[in-house]
Formats: sequence, C-alpha cells, structure tokens
Amino acid sequence: MVGSSGSGKTTICNEIERVTNCDFRRVISHTTRKPRPSERDGIDYYFTSKQTFINLLLNDEMLIKTKLYDNFYGTTSFEFTKSKVSIALVDKVGLIELYSKFYPSQIFFVLLQFPLNEAQGQDSDRRGGLVNWT
Repeated sequence: MVGSSGSGKTTICNEIERVTNCDFRRVISHTTRKPRPSERDGIDYYFTSKQTFINLLLNDEMLIKTKLYDNFYGTTSFEFTKSKVSIALVDKVGLIELYSKFYPSQIFFVLLQFPLNEAQGQDSDRRGGLVNWT
C-alpha cells in the first residue's frame, strides 16, 4: 500500500484486517522516531535506537529503508517471511525499492492519493501539529 505520510495506509490496512478472513499480514517496520501516544511497540512499529537501526543496515537485514524528518524507517527482509501475503505500508521511495526486488511476479500495489490541502489538514489534526510538506 503506497501513500505519503498521513494518507490513510494504516487505517485502510487495519480495516481490511478487521473485515476479511484473508491469510495476509501487515509487515511491521522499524523506526527511530518516538512513538505517538496511541502507538505500541511491535504492533505499529518496532521502535529502535539509531544504533540498532544502523546495525540492521550494516548486517544487510533491511530490505527497504528511508529517512524522513531526521528519523529512519525500514523493513527487514524477515518481516516478509512471516506470511504468504504481506502488506507493506510504504511511500513512493519504498515502492521503488520493493518493485526492484520483487518485480514482476510477486508485487501488487495500491496507490493512495488525495488533494494535498486535505492531507495537510487531516494529518495536522490527527497528529497534533503542523507537518512540513516541503
């Protein structure tokens, strides 16, 4: 599932999990940012230190990775082995990395888009502050 920060990827994935009986699993990414009040370690993200994240990179365990607002985000290749069908919540950079590793037979993506001014308002309200969209 591909979309920018705040585009609704997690909300849509949670709803799919709730209303279907499919054999899939959302992969859980690592991040070095602090958890938001409603987020749980091992459920929403694996909240890790920068040193732990760097060690995962050095050990070639990160399948996809990015840096956003001075924080690192990445998903290990191990996360994709936990289910026959894995749903990764990524931005466009993450899609390019996944596409280069799994194309042509093992990837299907859904792109979430909506007007930027709507995205800014929703993201700001939901996350309790303004987001730098530049």
